Amino acid sequence: MAMRWREKLILAGVESTYGAGPAAALDASNYIRLTEPSIAFESENITDESVRFGEGAYEDIPFGEHITLTFRVHLFGSGTEGVAPPYSALLRASRMTETVDAGVSVAYTLASDFGSSLAMEFRIGNNLHAINGARGAFTIIFEKGIPMLEFTFKGLWAVPTHTIDSLPAVNNAPWLGFVPTGPGRTSAVTLYGETVRPYSLNLNPGNEAVYDQSLVDETIIYSDRDGSGQIQIEAPTLDTINFFARHSNRQHGPLAITHGATAGNICTISCPRVQVQKPSYTNLDNNNVGYDIDLKLLPDAGNDEISLLFT
Repeated sequence: MAMRWREKLILAGVESTYGAGPAAALDASNYIRLTEPSIAFESENITDESVRFGEGAYEDIPFGEHITLTFRVHLFGSGTEGVAPPYSALLRASRMTETVDAGVSVAYTLASDFGSSLAMEFRIGNNLHAINGARGAFTIIFEKGIPMLEFTFKGLWAVPTHTIDSLPAVNNAPWLGFVPTGPGRTSAVTLYGETVRPYSLNLNPGNEAVYDQSLVDETIIYSDRDGSGQIQIEAPTLDTINFFARHSNRQHGPLAITHGATAGNICTISCPRVQVQKPSYTNLDNNNVGYDIDLKLLPDAGNDEISLLFT
């Protein structure tokens, strides 16, 4: 029987021991509501070029097999102050540290170590990919519409299996608190302390997850962090703020944006020290003058280039 393209499901849970898989079987409580999933098989190859009598192709021998999994989830709060959003495991496995202030807030800050890892299951039709030891990175995307978190995870390879198990009865209710951008929902957008009128913004903490294989073992590690972003704004007059001068003079400043309107659903994203780069003019859809500005996310006190606070 043919498998249907729309039949996809991802479950994810934090591992207690790296690469060992879930402590208990993943179930409906580990459901991830997402869009645009993509899975890719990655490996290196060695060509067996043994001397032989005759022509023809040589066999490629794969090694270092691992999985890359990408998808997006909506950016929103849990709806209850001091309760983590349903995608908290994804942030923790993207080198973020979670701090819960019960009844008040949940904060995510950059981890100084490798952070948590995930056990994941990706199912498409009757094909089941079990992925352990997954670590990843994310990009925050603000465009007109629903703000998104785009995740890219790398995980350890296991041969996929055929399954006839029924899909878990997932609960979508915790995932429906997202709201679009717009008046009363997105606010307090500041760059270098000045209120700006943004049309798009994306921020990438720059954690680089890589597959690492020695002679005897394998793991997913972070090789570096180099945060960056882009913002498009309506151009303020130069007597208000001169981003060209800020770029030329290497002046740094904070960036912040708040999304959500009701308690428990508010997310404030803060970057204490950004560097604007190469501001360029652009014609906005309303025919006003705009700026496209590249951003570098710089550490201030250290390991603090970006934070997310849910209140």
